[in-house]
Amino acid sequence: MAVGPHEPDIFWARGESAGVLDVQVVSGSQPLNRTAREKEEKYDTIPDLQMNIWQQHHLTGNQKIRFNTATLSWSWGIWSRRSALQLQVIRLPRGLLTFISTRVLQGSHTNFTRFMQMTAYDVGQARRKRNR
Repeated sequence: MAVGPHEPDIFWARGESAGVLDVQVVSGSQPLNRTAREKEEKYDTIPDLQMNIWQQHHLTGNQKIRFNTATLSWSWGIWSRRSALQLQVIRLPRGLLTFISTRVLQGSHTNFTRFMQMTAYDVGQARRKRNR
């Protein structure tokens, strides 16, 4: 369902409701709700996106397609409040949100540990050389 350079991560439809869910794991240096809102607004600027979704998924033109984000901070494992509420509206279980937060934090820790193993300089070795 790519439209130009934009390809939503997840599409869902249930009864008269349909939506696009775009997932982003961000640094948290910007307010999470603002980051989520900006990502959602991006889809409003894509011409013919709703029409393409209706056609590809055989939906009626009466269905309003909701654009949501799943925005999560990789450094804290915190959900954007906006995202968490929207995900609960589309019936994503709260326990799953907690599970995803845990997995993101585990991945962040693993990536940091691996990065440090590959790039860290052995401080003890540097001191020994200096003291010779």
